Amino acid sequence: PIRSLFKIRFAESEVVPRRARRAAWGFILDYNLLMYYAYILKLENGDYYAGYSTDIRQRMQEHKNESVKTTRISKPKKLVFDAVFITEEKARAFEKYLKTSSGFAFRNKRLV
Repeated sequence: PIRSLFKIRFAESEVVPRRARRAAWGFILDYNLLMYYAYILKLENGDYYAGYSTDIRQRMQEHKNESVKTTRISKPKKLVFDAVFITEEKARAFEKYLKTSSGFAFRNKRLV
């Protein structure tokens, strides 16, 4: 439900912060939520790398600048898949699943 995802407030009783947006039905949705990303990179050697982050743009820069130990040898070629999660646990669980043999099969059949 929406209440679990957003803070809902009535617009008439409060000052609207800049990060909030008035919805058509008169509520204010606070959409400044912390999101967690699970992603898959295709590396230059043809392998895939799965990871998770709260800021995917910054994480991609870290991969390109060789700040990440696991992708230092074979640099990322492109981002082939990313998914957004509301909780860190779900993002980590999906990343962990992608690293299993079942996750490899799912990745190859459905995602890339």
